[in-house]
This record gives sequence, C-alpha cells and structure tokens, in this order.
Amino acid sequence: MVRYIAFGKESPGDNIVEIVYKSCKGGNLYCKLLQEDMDGDWWAICADELPTRYLRITGEKALKRFIQKYGYMDKNDCVNYKDIKLGIDTANRVKQHKVISGIQNFYVNGIPQRSANSGNCWFSAMCFAMFFCKEMRDVVKYYSKDSKLNQLIDVCLQRQAMGEELRQYLYFNYAIGDNPKQNPELDGQNGLTEFVVLCAKLGIPIVRLFAPNLSNFDQDATDKKRKSFKVTTPDHNTKGPSLLCVRCFRTKWRPRLRMKHNGITYKLMSVMIGSEHCGHQIGASTCDGKICRWAVADSDACREGIGPIIWKCKRRQKEHIQEFVQRWWELWGKMIPVTLFNSNSFCDFSPLNRSTCTLENKAKGNKPNCNDANAGVVNSDFIYISYKS
Repeated sequence: MVRYIAFGKESPGDNIVEIVYKSCKGGNLYCKLLQEDMDGDWWAICADELPTRYLRITGEKALKRFIQKYGYMDKNDCVNYKDIKLGIDTANRVKQHKVISGIQNFYVNGIPQRSANSGNCWFSAMCFAMFFCKEMRDVVKYYSKDSKLNQLIDVCLQRQAMGEELRQYLYFNYAIGDNPKQNPELDGQNGLTEFVVLCAKLGIPIVRLFAPNLSNFDQDATDKKRKSFKVTTPDHNTKGPSLLCVRCFRTKWRPRLRMKHNGITYKLMSVMIGSEHCGHQIGASTCDGKICRWAVADSDACREGIGPIIWKCKRRQKEHIQEFVQRWWELWGKMIPVTLFNSNSFCDFSPLNRSTCTLENKAKGNKPNCNDANAGVVNSDFIYISYKS
C-alpha cells in the first residue's frame, strides 16, 4: 500500500516510489520509481500526452535535489515545481523494467560540474553533444591519430575521473579549454568554439553557419596559446565524414532534420544549449544517430547525482512527416527540465527560445506584460553529420 505525504514531511529511509505534482491545472505530471540497481534508482517522468522521460538518480540527497532544484513541463507548457506529494511504500516491489534494460546499454553518467562555483558547464555540454553518440565519436577518430585522445572520448562520460583526464589532456596537449590549475570560478568557455579548435587541429572538416540566414563564417580558430589555425571546410571532394553546425544567437530558428550544403547531405545529431538568463550550458544528443531518441545532460544535475534524461518521440501510425516533425520540435519545449534559481526564478533551456518571462508568467501569472513573440536569451548550436542518403 502506498501512502502519500507532503514533500518535506518524509523521514530518512522512507521508501519513496512516487512524486506527484499539483502545481498546474489541466495537466497531470508525476514521477515513478521503476527499478533499483547498484548504480542508482531509475525513475520515469510521466505526463499526459507526452513521451515518458527516463533517468537515473543516485541516493536520497540526489532525489531531494531533483525535486527542489528543477521543474518539469506538462503538455500545456506549465512548470511543475511545487505542491508536491511523495508516495511512500513500505514494501519493496520494484522489479526489472524492460525499457530500462534497453537504456542501460548506452546510458552514461555525464560529466559533473567541477565545483559549485565552477564555470565548467561548457565542457560537460561539449562532451555530451560530441561524444555521447558513437557515430559522432567515430568522426573524431576517423581524423585523429592520437590514440590517447581517441581512448578518452570513448570513456569520458562514463566516469568522472575520465572526464577530468580528458579536460586536462585537451588543455595541455591541444591548448583547448580552461587551465586546470586555475580557480574554478575562472572557468568558462563556449563548447562549440572550443570544439572547432579541435576540428582545426585534427583536420576535421566542418561548415559553420549563422541562423537565421544561414550565412557562412570561416574565420580561423584560435587556441589558448593564441595561435590561429585554418578550419577545414568540406566540399564535394571530401572523402571522409564532415560536420556542419548552425549557430543560433537570440533567434527562434527551427532546425531542419536534414540539410544540404555544397553537395553534401547532413543529418541532425546534437545540440549545445546555453542560457544567458542563468549563465549555464547543457548538451543534448541523439542516442543512436536516429532522430527519434534523445538524451540531455546538465553538469550541475550530474554533480548532484542526477543523470541524463532520455526520451523518445515515435512517429505515429499514419502520421504525415510534416506533422511528426512539428510535434518533434514542439516536444523540445517540454522535455528539458527547468532550473529553479534565485528564489524560484525559472531558467528555460528549450531551443525554441521562448521569451524569458513566458514560463514564469504561465506558472505564476506574475508577468502580465510578457510577449512570447519576442525571442529569449537561449543560444543553441545545432550539430549535423554528413551521411549518404
């Protein structure tokens, strides 16, 4: 029998199996414990008419942070973050879950924030966007002759020590990123900018476009020793794989699932997302190179013991491709958790780039002059990989 109590009234050791939110009207959202294993507890975020979100949470403290520090969107774009009930079960009836068994095959811990005052979120975002999916790692390894680098990008997201080793290796061998010897509060870069330096040094061909007009920019890349390197641009003679990125600065540009440039076809693989509102970056990637299944990782959450979130947007039977793409894009406004900061202000990481005031106005009604037609301050870098259609 499950009994429900208000959040904050639980006792240490209580077997929490459900989290029920009553923050929003017209949308049902709750979190359910699915499975326990030696690495943590597997939870599902369930909401009416939305794909289920899956993640692993490690420890009671992490579960408390999951509730306190983040809000979760329902079908109406309302943030669930308060009026919370916990389901307590005295019996341990959690069994193996079929979906979790599949996710465990590719799930990673992500790279945690270096410290509470670090600006190292860019590194976590870059690694997740570029190294989570094997197909992306294979692009780097196609051009890289550095066996140590190739080894580290394969394991950097699995263990914190490996992520830190990669961070130091990139700085001391490629002059990329923050000096590991400096104070953490001095950390802070842009994930894509640093990755482009690596591309330049390894000879990875990459196209860089600015949204919304998709204009080319081809300036050299500069490392931390202030040395400039020419960035290789792919063309129809390029034999190996290549990358394309679209930089979105304060625009509501909508990514295409496929793009063609200089005779090469590209497919969307990942995105690095940064919010100027709270000064933080996160990374998202396809799980398997296919557009339906995605994962998103936040370095702050990883530091708390909250793992990456996985979801799947399946094309419905008889659903027209344009309808599917529209629904797929709209889900990006609902799947990513909202960070609560500065006394429950909302930090929105959706690449839809809503006006900064939109979510708070919907949840609290405290922004009467909010105009969602205005672009917000979320900046996204969409990463594409070449493929033969």
